[in-house]
Amino acid sequence: MRRWAFLVGGLLVWAAHFLGVYVLASVADLRALSEQPLWRGARFAFSAMCFATAASIAIQAHRRSKVGDPSQRFAARLSTLGASLGLVAIFWQSLPALF
Repeated sequence: MRRWAFLVGGLLVWAAHFLGVYVLASVADLRALSEQPLWRGARFAFSAMCFATAASIAIQAHRRSKVGDPSQRFAARLSTLGASLGLVAIFWQSLPALF
């Protein structure tokens, strides 16, 4: 189970980010406060936290891809790929909160 969590960790962070940003934006729109700096700051802070989490997963996975047997190295490379994809997606989804 730990290996699967490691493999899809970056993608899970991306999914949590998508859900969190969507919830924050929906609540802000319901309250008609979506353009206030507090809500924009909350979305940015949440996005930064998710970005940092996915980056740490990618870094750990990249370090693990250099040691171990071939199957462990492959799993680490796959995890690096998933976390990197999550980083790009989190960045892309965070752009509306910045502007």
